[in-house]
Amino acid sequence: MGTWSTAITGDDTVADVMGDVVDRIKQGATVADASSATQRKFKSLLNDADDGPLVWLGLAAIQWKHGRVEPRVLRQVQALVRDELGLDRWRDDPKALAKRREVVARFVAQVSLPNENPKPLPKREVRAAPFQAGDCLAVRVDDGRYTAVLVLAEDNSRPELGMNLVAGLDYLSASRPTLADFERSPKLLKVHGQWQGQQDLLWCLPVGLKKERERFQLVGQLALDGIAWPRDIAFGAWGLVGKQIVLNRSHLGLTDD
Repeated sequence: MGTWSTAITGDDTVADVMGDVVDRIKQGATVADASSATQRKFKSLLNDADDGPLVWLGLAAIQWKHGRVEPRVLRQVQALVRDELGLDRWRDDPKALAKRREVVARFVAQVSLPNENPKPLPKREVRAAPFQAGDCLAVRVDDGRYTAVLVLAEDNSRPELGMNLVAGLDYLSASRPTLADFERSPKLLKVHGQWQGQQDLLWCLPVGLKKERERFQLVGQLALDGIAWPRDIAFGAWGLVGKQIVLNRSHLGLTDD
């Protein structure tokens, strides 16, 4: 786990605790039930001098955001101020220690009272994978040319993070690719940078798709019988699709097909 600032939420453990509670609320749990389940999940950290206080801070932060902090959680975070708990990692830097002590005290004072403007409970937003396996996509790149991308798979196992696995093809032209281009264009092997001939594959998360959607045009579909891919494939946003072919061609000193 990592800490990157003196802020209450400037720590991976706090973020993980809050995120776990939110996930449970989205599945239908109340704030209290979600918090209890998350506390059980992070039980192994509660007796740790560094991470234990962070678990309680995370629970208090998410509960107060949506109304008020339960008495049992409030007692724990109030004890952090009273007994100066959870400050060991800051003691080598007097300035940071003083700042962290101030931040925690201010936070505990805030959450000791009900939130007058609580945020609505989060709801699950279903984001299914936007394309189907076998879809052939013409992708417009920044300079107006087109490349070709084949959708290899769809993964909707996480309802809010529907993903597509896409493979770039070795095609870059001022003309939009036809289905015949998809059938004859070889897969794109990245030779620029440190890629050393790796295939252009990417699991695309539903990040920025709305902004990028106009770059993608469905050309048609191909059967994918017998196609396999490695397990260690990077995850990224749809905005990255089509970037590698441009870098590849530039590295090789090539222009359009």
